[in-house]
Amino acid sequence: MLVLILSVPAVVLGQTDSLNTQNITIIGTYTPSVNEAYKLRSVPVLNDSIALQKIPVQYRFNSVQVASTFTPAKGKAAGLERRAPDPLYNSYAALALGNYFSSQADFYSGRNFDRGRKRLDLLVHHNSSLGQLGNTPLPTDFYRSILDLSWSQTERDYQWKISGEAQHRSQHWYGLQFRVNEPGFTDSLSVAQHYLTGQLHGEITVEDAYVKDASFTAQTLSDATNASESRIKAAVNLQFPVLEDFARLGLFTDLVQGRFGHAPITSLTDTGSFSYGYLQVGVRPGMLFQTDRVSLDLGARLVYASDLETQEGSIYIYPDITAEFTVKEKVISAIAGIKGNLQQNTFRDFSFENPFISPTLIILPTDTKYHAYGGFRGQLNGVLGYSVRADYKNQQFAPMFTLNPINPQRNDDKDYYLGNSFQILYQDFKTLGVSAEIQWLVNRNFNLELRGALFNYETAENQEVYNLPKHEVTLLLDYQMESGWVLQANLIMMGERTDLITTGTGQFLATPILLDSYFDASFTLSYRINPKWTAFGSVNNLLNTNYQRWAQFPVQGIRVMAGVGYSFDW
Repeated sequence: MLVLILSVPAVVLGQTDSLNTQNITIIGTYTPSVNEAYKLRSVPVLNDSIALQKIPVQYRFNSVQVASTFTPAKGKAAGLERRAPDPLYNSYAALALGNYFSSQADFYSGRNFDRGRKRLDLLVHHNSSLGQLGNTPLPTDFYRSILDLSWSQTERDYQWKISGEAQHRSQHWYGLQFRVNEPGFTDSLSVAQHYLTGQLHGEITVEDAYVKDASFTAQTLSDATNASESRIKAAVNLQFPVLEDFARLGLFTDLVQGRFGHAPITSLTDTGSFSYGYLQVGVRPGMLFQTDRVSLDLGARLVYASDLETQEGSIYIYPDITAEFTVKEKVISAIAGIKGNLQQNTFRDFSFENPFISPTLIILPTDTKYHAYGGFRGQLNGVLGYSVRADYKNQQFAPMFTLNPINPQRNDDKDYYLGNSFQILYQDFKTLGVSAEIQWLVNRNFNLELRGALFNYETAENQEVYNLPKHEVTLLLDYQMESGWVLQANLIMMGERTDLITTGTGQFLATPILLDSYFDASFTLSYRINPKWTAFGSVNNLLNTNYQRWAQFPVQGIRVMAGVGYSFDW
C-alpha cells in the first residue's frame, strides 16, 4: 500500500501534457482521533561531564580604625513658634483730648478674691465738651460722668451680684426756634439742665432649684428744676418639672412715683407742681416643651395696673408665646412668637433717650396689646451669622417726642418754653418692621456686623408719627492686626423723620416739618506700644455735617480726639 501511494505522484508528474478527471467514490466518513502521547514521568538526571563546578570562596576581614567627628543627635518633631501671650492686667486708665475743648477719661479696675469666687469691679467714666456751636447764641457745652461699682460671688449651686451706679449729666436747651436780635436777650436766659440719677441692682441665679432667678432694682432721678422720680422693680422666676417638660411661673411688681415742679408746658401760666404714680403687679404662668429640634413656650402675662393719683385700676391680659424650630442644627432655625406688655414709662428713661425734654411731661404707661414676630436665624460655614425677622406691633398710648410750642407768658425758673425743648405726645398706632442682621467673623481678629431695619406706621385717620424713622442702617467693624494696631468703625444712617413746630410766638397751632436723613461715621484707631501703654485716636462725624438728630438741635461737626491708655496691676 505504501508503494502504491508513493508511485502516484510520480505518474502524475510524468503526464504533463494533459489533465484527466477522475471520479473518487467515498465509501465512509472521516473520523480522525488523537492517540495519547507518551508522557515523561520523571525529571531526567543530567549527566554532563563538562558541567561547571562551584568553587568555594573564603573571605577574611581586616579591621582598620578610622577617625570620625560625627556625633548622632536624637530626632524631635518640629514645633510651631508660639508667641508669648500678652500679660493681663486688672486695671486700666485712659485720657483723651480733642477739639471743641472736649475731653474723655476712663478708669476701670477689677479684682478677684477667694480663688476667683468673688469679684469687685469699679468703673469711672467722664465725657465732656466745652465748645460752642456757631449757629446758636445759647451755650452748647455738655458733660456726663458715671461711677459704677459691683460685687459678685459664685458658689457651687448659685451666683449673685449687686451693683450701684451714680450718674451726673448736664446739657442746655439751646435749640431756639427763632433768632433774637435784641441785644443781651439770650444772655439772661437760663437754659442749663442737670440730671442726677442713681441705681441699685441685685440679682441671684440658682441651679437645680425651683427658684431659678430673682432680681431687684431701685432707681432715682432729680434735676435742676426740682423734678424727682423713684422706681422700684422686683421679679422672681420659678420653674417646676412636669414629666419631661417644665412649668414656669413669674412674679413681678413695678412701682414708679414722680413729681414735676412746674405745670405742663401747654398751660399758659405755671400753675404749680403735679405728681404721678403707677403700680403694676403681675404673674407670668407658662409651660415649656422641648425636644431635640423644637422649643415651645406657651404662656400669658396678667397685670394689674393702678394709677396712684386717681386710685383707678385695670387688669390686662397679654399673650406670652415663643417657639423655635431647628431646621438644621447651627445652620438655620425658625423663630416665632406673640407677646404683649404694659410698659412703664418714666422721666428717667425719656431723659436718656432725649436729654432736651422739658421737666413738664405727662407720664402714662404704654399698652402693647400684642407684638407678633417671626423669622430665621443661624450660621453659614461657622463664620457668617444671620438673622431675618418681621415684627408687627399694636400699641396704645405709644410715646413720641415733639417740639414744645413757644409760650412767652411762662415765667419758670428755667427757660425751656421758647420752643427749645420737647414734650411727649401719646398716640395709638400699629408698626410693621422688617429687620436683618449679618455678623461676619472673617477670622479671630476681624469682625464685621451689619444691621438694617425698615418701618411702616399705621395710624387712625392717617395721622403723622413724629421723630420715628422709616429706616435705620448700622455697620460695625473691629479689626485687630498682629502688629498691634486696632481699627474700629461705627457707621450709622438714620432715615427721614417728621416733627411739629409752632408758626409763631404765642400760637399753639403747629405745622409738620421734615428732618433730613443723616449719615454719621466714627472711627477709632489704637496702637499698643507695649503691654502697658496704648495710644489711640478717634474721629466722629467724619463728613462734618451739622445734622439734626432732634429738630432745632444741630450736633457738633467733625470731632477729633487723641489720647493714651495705661494698663497696670494694683
